[in-house]
Amino acid sequence: MSTTSSTKDAVVGAPFPRKAKKGAVLWMPWSQTVLVAVFAMLGVLAVVRGHLGLWVLSWIVMIAVAVPIDNMPGYAKVWIFLIGLWRSARGQSEGVARPATAEEIAADREAEEAAVAAGVEPPARLRLSGEAGEIRLFTMASGQCMVWDPVHRNATVIARVHGTGFTMAEPEDQADVLDSWAAAINALADHTGVVAVQASDVMTVLSAAQVREAYIRQVEESEIASGAALSPMLHEDILQTLSGDRAQTHNEGLVSITVHQGLVKEDVKEHGGGVAGLMELMEAEMTEFERLLSEASVTVTSWLTTDALALVIRTAFSPFEANDLATGMVKVSAATAGPMAAKASWDKIRCEGTWHRVMRVDLPTRTVKAGFMRRLNEAGDFPHVVTQTFHSEGIAAGLARAEAENRDDLSADQMRAWAGRVKGLEEQAMSNEIVDHGDHALAGYGDVKFLTMVVVSAESEDELELNTKQMISGARRAGCEVRTFYGQQWPAFLAAALPFGRGLQDRR
Repeated sequence: MSTTSSTKDAVVGAPFPRKAKKGAVLWMPWSQTVLVAVFAMLGVLAVVRGHLGLWVLSWIVMIAVAVPIDNMPGYAKVWIFLIGLWRSARGQSEGVARPATAEEIAADREAEEAAVAAGVEPPARLRLSGEAGEIRLFTMASGQCMVWDPVHRNATVIARVHGTGFTMAEPEDQADVLDSWAAAINALADHTGVVAVQASDVMTVLSAAQVREAYIRQVEESEIASGAALSPMLHEDILQTLSGDRAQTHNEGLVSITVHQGLVKEDVKEHGGGVAGLMELMEAEMTEFERLLSEASVTVTSWLTTDALALVIRTAFSPFEANDLATGMVKVSAATAGPMAAKASWDKIRCEGTWHRVMRVDLPTRTVKAGFMRRLNEAGDFPHVVTQTFHSEGIAAGLARAEAENRDDLSADQMRAWAGRVKGLEEQAMSNEIVDHGDHALAGYGDVKFLTMVVVSAESEDELELNTKQMISGARRAGCEVRTFYGQQWPAFLAAALPFGRGLQDRR
């Protein structure tokens, strides 16, 4: 998406590209084409042999493979469904917090011994289900946390950020702010070793009664003059303000930078090697990341420590505990940040007393201006998280993709001409976008892949359905579509709600 402006005018609009529907044959990529051909030959063989049942089965499978479902190949959806059934049968769709196993204790001891040998503080294990249970939290010399994922060999640092540059700028200056943000994201994503940049807007909701109780409790527990003892008039004004029943919303911005160890081996060696060298490298990079964000009018208020990250993780699982977590009424550590119990179903996930639904956001193909996604943040007064993960693929990859798209488009034109079919309106629009993509690639612009997700939370299943409808309505006002991650709620939740940059790991 391009939103550059050469003059100090209002921000110009731009469309997001459509999802390509062309492939090796018609809309099908090679994988679908081969599968359809195999089952077509099987159907022919069934006719020759006189096996009617096998012929019917081959046609059913061909249709399931060829017909796209929810913008995905049919066989991919069937595979997700079968994997979901298999996991449910093995009891992997639900989990309960349990004591560490002998294997985990041995792994923790090995990690601790390695840390001591490297001269760093032993890491804390983040106790979550699946491969996420392998994640370790290291404390760097500066006190900030480095998240280490030994499965994907990724290191992540997370910053709490505050950005008012775009909304507070004059209309004629918003284009400059937007250009600076685009340049910062591009520079971050193109930085050596960076495989993902994730930006999340976490919205929590507190009732006025909760805020009032928290204020009174803090006044009572304060060791210095406060409340009525400090200013009776101001104290009464605060209590009066908090006497209503209007919900108080709080938005927190998080940006995480994920680096793949294999791409920075030489830099790690220069800093001493091993986990200690990786931590020194990440500390040095944090300064550069902070500078790039500041150029985009985004202020890093703090880099998260292990304890602060534990609060963020616990809030993601139980957003209705946000007030108790913030005031210290509920204590949490890395070992207790995860849910005591979780159960994932086809279209939702329950973590203790909170229900969540994770959805993918398909960005609008119509022309929109920056700021359109505020409709998602303003969908309703209920806890939700809007997350975007970026991954730069570089100039060479962008040019190669543009050439491949152009070849596919020419092949599709030939197939339509052979079949005597006229190009449709959507196909014409996609062809025009392919031409634009090629022009940008030849001009030296690289491709950036991005994934947008939203997590909707509620205290009951009925409330979750209501909140989901409000989010869908907000997405429509923004020109977006939201699609539930069916059969993938747990991995999708880890990618969307937790700031670990996991959303685009498969695209690395």
